[in-house]
Amino acid sequence: MVYLQNRTIKVTFCLNEAERAHLKDQAAKAGLPVEPFLRRLVMGVELRSRPPAELTEILRQLSAIGNNTNQIAASPIRQVIFGRRTLKPSIPYSPRYGVW
Repeated sequence: MVYLQNRTIKVTFCLNEAERAHLKDQAAKAGLPVEPFLRRLVMGVELRSRPPAELTEILRQLSAIGNNTNQIAASPIRQVIFGRRTLKPSIPYSPRYGVW
């Protein structure tokens, strides 16, 4: 526990029950135990509430949708590049510019 060796000064202060409850609530919202929460406050770190647990699943699903969209978009491009063109372009191909 190297990080404890650097912390040799102990600070003690008193809170009333309402302050203690508020402190514990704020630390829990930040997803931290009380001591690291206080250390970060003292160091001026901007603390935010922990995002909801559902956010991880939503981000995973959004990433999957993006990957599927990229695969769908890339499929016709690959068919044209590798000579398996099955789609008819709406405008004629221009070899000079390499675009349809």
